[in-house]
Amino acid sequence: MMQSGSMLFLNEHQVIRLEDDDDILLSVVTDGRVADTFTVDYPSAGYGGGELYLSPLGQHLVFSYFSGESEEAFLLLKIVQGHLEPLYSSGYRNGEGTSYAFLAGESLLLETLRTGWWCEDTAETDQDGRAFYRFGEIRLLDIGKGAMEVHTVRVYPPSGWEKNEDEDEGEFRILEAEEDLLRLEAPWGEETVSLPLDGDIIFTL
Repeated sequence: MMQSGSMLFLNEHQVIRLEDDDDILLSVVTDGRVADTFTVDYPSAGYGGGELYLSPLGQHLVFSYFSGESEEAFLLLKIVQGHLEPLYSSGYRNGEGTSYAFLAGESLLLETLRTGWWCEDTAETDQDGRAFYRFGEIRLLDIGKGAMEVHTVRVYPPSGWEKNEDEDEGEFRILEAEEDLLRLEAPWGEETVSLPLDGDIIFTL
């Protein structure tokens, strides 16, 4: 489980702090004194707020932020002897709500992003004539290579299904990530996905 918030504890002497009232600053504070500060470039599309996530081994920091216009982004940093070194910046992607998990000794970073809503006018049809919705994405970053895989999440409603606003409520997030299995929370209930990922992710309701 990862710590998250605007202040995270590295150990009994050190915390990492997010300050974004004016500039966007990520600071390592040791025994009450600022030991290192990383200034995040202000996004050209605007900034609506953000949150920090500390990896389970304390080796990486994720700064997840949003524009306030249904766009999400994250910055990944490595924590090296109390200093923050940037590794990867995703830039803004269309969507709302993200979650994160590390795999393989923190060499891989998983991200979920919700990109769609269940509305009749957004339904698409596959090659077999079945209606589906582009609900979200599961992204996998190879940290060492800086290479990102993007896997679209398709949701197939049951035959004769009619949209119910209550069914579109709830989160799309990671509940648990193991080396060969990913457990997710979705508005319609829990789902499991086998790892490694391959192509689009299909959920049939």
